[in-house]
Amino acid sequence: MTTPSIMVRRVEATQAVVDTWRGRPFVWGTADCARLAAAMLSELGWRPGLARAGFYKGALGAAKAFRKLGFADAADWMDDVGMIRIPPAAALPGDILGFRHADQPLGVGLAVAVGNGRALAFMDNGDGLGPTCHIFPPVMTVEDVDYLAWRADPR
Repeated sequence: MTTPSIMVRRVEATQAVVDTWRGRPFVWGTADCARLAAAMLSELGWRPGLARAGFYKGALGAAKAFRKLGFADAADWMDDVGMIRIPPAAALPGDILGFRHADQPLGVGLAVAVGNGRALAFMDNGDGLGPTCHIFPPVMTVEDVDYLAWRADPR
């Protein structure tokens, strides 16, 4: 069970990540879904180990970096960090959400749960500027998508 002090810590950490990341344009290797998830985990006291992947500039480079670390996709990385998988509907602020779909360049896209059924994620909102980091209501009804989540309790 989550105690009130842990919940306060989660919300404060999540707000710090929202304040830092919201509105950032997507850039492979510096502002992408893996870097967003790593920032959230670091804010909560985790050591995500993404720095070991090195620098990458595109989807192929990111996939190669994950393979170099021994991961087939971002879900393998989240499992390796040591968090437990939870049902996506049970996600609390700061938990990591995953979306496995054939169209995802790394197989699994990642987002941060922010509360009230919303997620901080990189998505293209149709403004012609490309993907940027915004708060969206996660759409859990898209066909052929496997929805995942990991509990990221503060350390």
